[in-house]
Amino acid sequence: MTTFAPKTPTPSIRHFGGQANSLSHGHSHNEWRCKHCRKLLGVFRDGQIHLRGGGGHEYLASLPVRAICRECKTLNQKSVV
Repeated sequence: MTTFAPKTPTPSIRHFGGQANSLSHGHSHNEWRCKHCRKLLGVFRDGQIHLRGGGGHEYLASLPVRAICRECKTLNQKSVV
């Protein structure tokens, strides 16, 4: 007979900044978001931008940087923090 552990509560969803998402629309100044749908594209840290891709891939890039939003397919570009 197989026993299962009791279901634990799901932790808060976390984004690149390491802080729990809130219902407010206030965004951190170090976040890079899609200009069309506002989806988080990356986070600025120590003069570089931290990006996460599908499949658990993570990248550190220097500016200028371009990315296509996975949600709405908009081309986004950032050249200055």
